[in-house]
Amino acid sequence: MTAAEILSIIADVAAIATAVLAAAFFFGLKWEDREQRNRLAAYLRDEKMRSHDSGRRTILQLMSALSMTEEQVMKAAFHHRDVSSICRHNFGGDTIAIEFEYVGED
Repeated sequence: MTAAEILSIIADVAAIATAVLAAAFFFGLKWEDREQRNRLAAYLRDEKMRSHDSGRRTILQLMSALSMTEEQVMKAAFHHRDVSSICRHNFGGDTIAIEFEYVGED
């Protein structure tokens, strides 16, 4: 084997390894997104079931309870079919808070 053939084989292996790592990283991120959506929905469902109120929670309450960032809460809430968003307004009509609640079949 010449040096050119060895380098060609190494390049092919590196390309395959890069593709495998990229796919694993992609599916890992998708799995994490799914877990966050399910954690959010489960928390809101439990709050609705055991609470004396409607079970609506603000972003700050959800961030604190689930140890998630604002971006993660918003992404998980808007991508889950059983979580609904409600805008709370002041008397001037300005939005002062976004609340989320579980609206699933449980």
